[in-house]
Amino acid sequence: MPAPTLAAEARAALRQQIIDSYPASQRYLLGELDERDAAIKAEMQAGLDRLNGPRVGDFIEFANGTIERVSHVWDGMAEYGGTDGVQTSAGGSWHVSESGASFSGGLNSIIAFTTLTDTGETRDGSGWFWHHGMSGANRGVPATFTFRVYRSTATR
Repeated sequence: MPAPTLAAEARAALRQQIIDSYPASQRYLLGELDERDAAIKAEMQAGLDRLNGPRVGDFIEFANGTIERVSHVWDGMAEYGGTDGVQTSAGGSWHVSESGASFSGGLNSIIAFTTLTDTGETRDGSGWFWHHGMSGANRGVPATFTFRVYRSTATR
């Protein structure tokens, strides 16, 4: 691994100054996890990992090279004449809980499950959860979670 550049060292020093400027009880706002939040994050990841198939938060690589994330899963719609599949988004906010993830943001059109292939790969993606498991204003903890990667024969 190459030696860090002066710019990288300066960014790291600035990040540390910002972290140090926050009271210890509020550093979770910057993604600094205490033991309790680290344990909660591990539980959330385990909950995601228990789910089968495409999940909210997973990555989709489209045939034209566009990459988006799953934002809603439609399962069971075919029996009512609809399409079983996923809706994706280029950006937004993914809240992660023990039962999976939910999304806040705009949705693109549905992509049928039949166009998706699990690559067996994973990718880190942003998400958040409640500080110490308690909801409330300014209690969201930004974190990185591991999500699956799918390829689609569809394009965006």
